[in-house]
Amino acid sequence: MASRNSCVSLIEAFVDSTRPADTQKAAVDAVASLVKEDSISLQALVREMELYLTTTDDVIRARGILFLSEVLMRLLSKSLDNSTVSSLIGFLSSRLADWRALSGALTGCLALLRRKNNVGMVVGSDAKELAQSMLDNVDVQLLAMNDRKLCFEVFQCLLDFHTETLTSLGDNFVYGIIQAVDQEKDPRCLVHTFHLIQSLGSLFGLRVDCGHAAQDLFEVLSCYFPIYFTHKVSDDFEVKREVLSDALMHAFCSTPYFEPFAIPLLLEKLSSSLPLAKIDSLKYLNKCMLSYGADKMMQHAENIWSALKEVIFSFPPQLDAKSSSNFVSDDGTKAHAHEIVKEAFACLKTAILLFCCHNNDEFLTLIIDDNDVEKCFCSVTSATKSEYSDKIHHQLSALGSVLSVVASVSTFCCNKVFQKFFPSLMESLDIAARNSVDYGDANKIISRILNLGALYLCVLLLNSCRDLTVTAWELSEPSDSLQGSWWNFIQIFSGPLTAAFKSAMAISSEVTVECGKFKEEHHILNAAKGMQLIATYPVHYSPVTDDAFEDILATFISFITRRSDTLLWKSSLNSLVQIGSSISRYKDSRRLIIYYEIVVRKLVSLLREVSTVSFASNVEAISEIGICAPDFILPVLEGFEDAILLNFLKASIDGSSKSTNSLVFLLDCYCNKVLPWCHNSGSIKEPGLQLAISILQQMENVVAFKMEPGMQDLLDKVMVTMKIIVGCCNEDSQHMILKSTYSLVLTSINLQADFISFSSNILETLVFIPDPSEWACKNKWLMYFFASIVIALRPQTPLPHVEKLLYLFLVFSLKGYLPAAQALASLINKMPSDVDQLGTANTTALEEFVQMILETFSSILINSPQKVPDMLNGDEEAFLQFHSKLQIHAMVGIAWLGKALLMRGHEQLKDIANILLKCLLLSLTTMTASSSCGSDNHNSERTQYLVARSASDAFQILLSDSEVCLNKKFHANIKPLYKQRFFSTMMPVLYKSIKECNSASRRALLYRAFVHTISGIPMVALVAEMNKVIPLLLDALSVLDIDVLNKDLVYSLLLVLSGFLIDEKGKEGILVYVHTIIDRLVKLISYPHMKLIRETTIQCLTAITSLPYTRIYPMKVQVLKALSVALDDKKRIVRQEAVKCRHACFIFLPNAMQGIDGFVISLCMRQVVMFVHAQEDCSTGPNFQKASNFDEEDHQEQGDEGILKHQLVTTKKEISRLKVERENFFIILNAGSPDKSGEGYIRVRTTMVHIGGENTNTMLSLNSGCFVRVGLISGGSRPQRRRAAIATVPCAADGGGVGEGNGRAFAMESFMKDIRGDGKTVLDLDPKAAVGGGVEDVYGEDRATEEQLVTPWTVSVASGYTLLRNPHHNKGLAFTEKERDAHYLRGLLPPVSISQELQEKKLMHNLRQYQVPLQRYMALMDLQERNEKFFFTSYLLTMLRSCYLLFTHRQ
Repeated sequence: MASRNSCVSLIEAFVDSTRPADTQKAAVDAVASLVKEDSISLQALVREMELYLTTTDDVIRARGILFLSEVLMRLLSKSLDNSTVSSLIGFLSSRLADWRALSGALTGCLALLRRKNNVGMVVGSDAKELAQSMLDNVDVQLLAMNDRKLCFEVFQCLLDFHTETLTSLGDNFVYGIIQAVDQEKDPRCLVHTFHLIQSLGSLFGLRVDCGHAAQDLFEVLSCYFPIYFTHKVSDDFEVKREVLSDALMHAFCSTPYFEPFAIPLLLEKLSSSLPLAKIDSLKYLNKCMLSYGADKMMQHAENIWSALKEVIFSFPPQLDAKSSSNFVSDDGTKAHAHEIVKEAFACLKTAILLFCCHNNDEFLTLIIDDNDVEKCFCSVTSATKSEYSDKIHHQLSALGSVLSVVASVSTFCCNKVFQKFFPSLMESLDIAARNSVDYGDANKIISRILNLGALYLCVLLLNSCRDLTVTAWELSEPSDSLQGSWWNFIQIFSGPLTAAFKSAMAISSEVTVECGKFKEEHHILNAAKGMQLIATYPVHYSPVTDDAFEDILATFISFITRRSDTLLWKSSLNSLVQIGSSISRYKDSRRLIIYYEIVVRKLVSLLREVSTVSFASNVEAISEIGICAPDFILPVLEGFEDAILLNFLKASIDGSSKSTNSLVFLLDCYCNKVLPWCHNSGSIKEPGLQLAISILQQMENVVAFKMEPGMQDLLDKVMVTMKIIVGCCNEDSQHMILKSTYSLVLTSINLQADFISFSSNILETLVFIPDPSEWACKNKWLMYFFASIVIALRPQTPLPHVEKLLYLFLVFSLKGYLPAAQALASLINKMPSDVDQLGTANTTALEEFVQMILETFSSILINSPQKVPDMLNGDEEAFLQFHSKLQIHAMVGIAWLGKALLMRGHEQLKDIANILLKCLLLSLTTMTASSSCGSDNHNSERTQYLVARSASDAFQILLSDSEVCLNKKFHANIKPLYKQRFFSTMMPVLYKSIKECNSASRRALLYRAFVHTISGIPMVALVAEMNKVIPLLLDALSVLDIDVLNKDLVYSLLLVLSGFLIDEKGKEGILVYVHTIIDRLVKLISYPHMKLIRETTIQCLTAITSLPYTRIYPMKVQVLKALSVALDDKKRIVRQEAVKCRHACFIFLPNAMQGIDGFVISLCMRQVVMFVHAQEDCSTGPNFQKASNFDEEDHQEQGDEGILKHQLVTTKKEISRLKVERENFFIILNAGSPDKSGEGYIRVRTTMVHIGGENTNTMLSLNSGCFVRVGLISGGSRPQRRRAAIATVPCAADGGGVGEGNGRAFAMESFMKDIRGDGKTVLDLDPKAAVGGGVEDVYGEDRATEEQLVTPWTVSVASGYTLLRNPHHNKGLAFTEKERDAHYLRGLLPPVSISQELQEKKLMHNLRQYQVPLQRYMALMDLQERNEKFFFTSYLLTMLRSCYLLFTHRQ
């Protein structure tokens, strides 16, 4: 047992409220652990705490009870006997009368109530005693929030575990809870309140005489409906409006006794003008109908239908199928409307299901016989062209949705709807009841008169019937249960309806139909949807005959093959895809055969018709049909392969350009759609294998191949296709293809076995084999196939003649054949360490192969040629040229070899990296050696430069992700974090090499290698080495931006720099070099060769504004000058980024000033900052003290905070006189007490001012201009220059730190004369008035800001986007350069100015081109919305011209 002293010390640690919270928590945990481990019994603990629980000291007693309760809360799983639980709950219940210890008592009661039965829980008598004590002693609404929450949780536990016991308390308990929850407002407590009321429903179910209590309880509950609560982001609790609304909804539905009060309330709220109130009312009504039951809800049936009808016809859904994407708007209105319609129809469906059970048609008759429904039906089915308005358009949408919902509920409802409306619809379409086979003349009748409103309603009803049959098919219900009136109607009219839909699809845009409000898109989509629905009924449930089904398929096929209209073609193809999917889903073998004969076979046959104009459309159509279901993919796959093989032979043998283009499109569709679908679905094993074998057989049989100049794209497509096909095959199939292709290559190229060995002389082999440009066309095709097959092999695939394969690809890569280098890299990457695993007889290890290949490459790259071999006839110049090409090809080969080793984590990668660096560092030495051999100096230097540049670009191959090989798709061996390891190894070497390099040319090449190295590295690794990366990055920007060929490298550097600016740790490294970074970026703003560089540069400058203010402020002038050039950039995106950056330059605040008492201000200071001390006696005149000049050294010595404290000087009540030196142009800011209204006025003065009065003066600093609110401004002895207009705008004053005796005075030097460049200050300029009484932007700041800050004329004069959107003042491109500067339009308009006269001529010319008067009218109305002055001028010219023509005609 634990000692008494240790337990007492723990109790004392908690009872002492001065102890830290962690200490108190630890004390509770320690005592709870002792009790759990039986080191001390709970009874003994209570005895030890007797003095703390019963003392007269209120604080100690409250802390003691809370300590015991916290211990009990941690002992929920500890087994206790019933007597202990009973004594504890009795004690805590009695403590509820002690309001000082109430929180602890509630916590303890809650802990005991949460205990389970198997560990000892509160019995019924004790629960009843606790409930009575709660009702007698606790006034919930007088407590704090946490205590109220505890009370609600206690009540909830009592209702959850002791419901039967509480019924004996009668109405006292119910009304006690009503009193407890009444007027609750805290969202955290309201959630518990609503759950508590929901639990009372079970209590009402046990009692009969509770109607009056339910009414009182619902009165409390109804006050919260609907919920209006916005969750704040800063709140530390997660209570959102949706959570509260759902809890309230469940409370509404908790008991049927709420029905007399809830339903009238919900129906009343449906007429609310607030969208959220409507949505909640519909949700609650839907839930309440299901909870209350049909018996109680039947009395409200008529009112429910009336309310739903009003909502549905007030918010009709969209007619077209694409409308769901249009429900997002700026103000959320459309989104709310969509939600209202959705909930209304869900509620209507629930009502029909509830009221129409057991085929009760009372509510159904109420809907279909409604006078408004009948009037609406007559209007939409009999409307003529002149009568078809927006109102009828909305009625059609609402009526169609209502009928569709009603018909989709059950067969009984569907029969009623069809009996009521379907005959009238057929009559409106002028369709008589006839056999589905005999409808040949229907096309003539329908094409003459077509009521698209009736056709739209037919589509919706067909959709409802189809949904019924699909549900029955899924539930395996007998088809006889569905047959009724609707079945008979569709069976009779399926043929004529199909003809009607065909006619509607055939209507062209020139034909005028009665339903003039419909666009062509709408009725084509509806007609296609109608035929699709007729053809997609499940097997044995379909009322449609096979003849009608065949006719529908033939119609869609005719539209696809004709390709007369894009929308018609897309809708037909989509319908055929849906029909094919439904057939496969329903496993309808009969219609599967029909679909195959009419659709699949027809489209597959079109693949052979290369000469047709719509060949691309046919290929796309057959691919979509093939992947819609597994039943059609095999014939489609075979059709594709036959067409590919046929076009391949025509393109490669005959050189047909049409066949080449068709083959490219076939391969693209085959690779991107058909093969991926086959691979993902697993329906076909090894798709495309037969195609690959067939192509190889044809290449073996055909001798003459053609290779036209434009067939490179075809070769690339063929390589991709072969890779995908071989990559999907198993190891045995891959081995078979590889073996046959290898034999074919050896036979075709006629290589001797002696040459294919590492023991042979590599130079002799290279001279013997011709260059790829000299190869025969067949050999070129074969090598493409061979390389593609090797690249896609699996690691476990057996390789025939491994050594010969490697040597063959080594030779071809040295001849400049890039796919051979990639194939060689793939073999090395996937090759096991022991080659015997491949099933070959060769026991040479991987390391030996790598070493032999590496020695071959290094001998060519490092060693200089010593003599001219005999095979070049002793021509030294020819041999040097041959050797230079060989070095460049070897560099590419060793780069791909290094990538293969890098990805698998091989150790010999270090040797490759050393070779690359050696080629970079010894480039000049090699050039000198080449020159000494007697060759041409210029050619030698050029060649060696290309070799060195290839070495630097080899780092890009090493670290970039490849799509053509060495990736997961082609089974590459990839070790995790291989890039990071290479970077950490190479970065110190590169850093040292660059620092020690003295040659400018070698330094540039090293920077190229550096850029390629860091471009693909994750930001985490770069940040770890940022002290080395950032300086090199900045130097690389200055070196590489000179050459236009390096623009991609510059862009890569900017992307890396932007990553540092986004990363929080990266900003720390950026801050050290921020001035250098800004200097580099400013130079790149006007980079002429690449738009992305200018855009990214400005984005980086924008990100820099988030850095500490004092570090970036000295560069602000330089940035603003550069941005003024970007504001006139030719590219709009660059101008927009310049606007954002310029705006960001003016709104950032000095972080160091955030904690200073008073206003948080943005001071525009550069080097000289002068602060003013006012003497205690203001009548003696001004007395100034000048602060010392601060520069970069002062910043480093004292720091930002010390300088700012030194700069701030306190004044007394006010400053009576402030003198401003003209030559320095100081702006004085004074913070005094605000006026009584709490509003200040901002005013600008640019000369000497006198400030006086009692209510002086609220200060605010914005951007680089500073504005002072003054009570009295009077002129001084020196003559003043005034602006043409000085506008004032109200500005809310910040009360923090502003008051009597709490003023601050600042003065600062204007730096705008440096920005202007002419050395003049603002006072030296002539004031110029702007439009509407504003002043010209003489500071040159805030141009083209998206969100204008407060300026002296923001209210009186529009500027920026506001001006351009104001048709009264907008002049478009007619704004002059000065006007654009004055009104902040720089960057918002293209950098060109066109006079209004020229614009008028262009407009008049454009208006004359329009043939339809309506088009001219629309153009003029659009102009009026943008530029009224221009509109009236142009309109007047148009009227004068018309009058002149009319007068001339009459003459």
